[in-house]
Amino acid sequence: GQLCILQALIPIFTLAPLCTFLFDPGDGFRPLRQQLEEIWELVQRRTVWYPMSFIYIFSALQITNPVWTNYLVDGLGFSNWDLGIITIAAAIFTWLALYVYQALFFGTSWRLIYYFTVVVNMVLSSL
Repeated sequence: GQLCILQALIPIFTLAPLCTFLFDPGDGFRPLRQQLEEIWELVQRRTVWYPMSFIYIFSALQITNPVWTNYLVDGLGFSNWDLGIITIAAAIFTWLALYVYQALFFGTSWRLIYYFTVVVNMVLSSL
């Protein structure tokens, strides 16, 4: 009960103040066909579909592992509350990572970011 309320309130409190910025001046109407053609033209660029396909595949492969969850609950004694807090923390850190990427690494090469994250992962995994 409390965990569900907490998970429901976090998006409300973080997104509600931003609703004032959602004003759309309505600069004009473009037909749906033109919008779809512009989207298709954008998607055909290698600079768009390479990173987007990586993000899609990376996100699609992040499925929950029931064996790991079972180990956390039975082996380590985690409660549902603990698992919920871990999920909330993961969502917050994902948001922070996106913000840091946009603020610091947006103009950086994807290969450099990949190599950097591999090195950081190797260092943290060896601890």
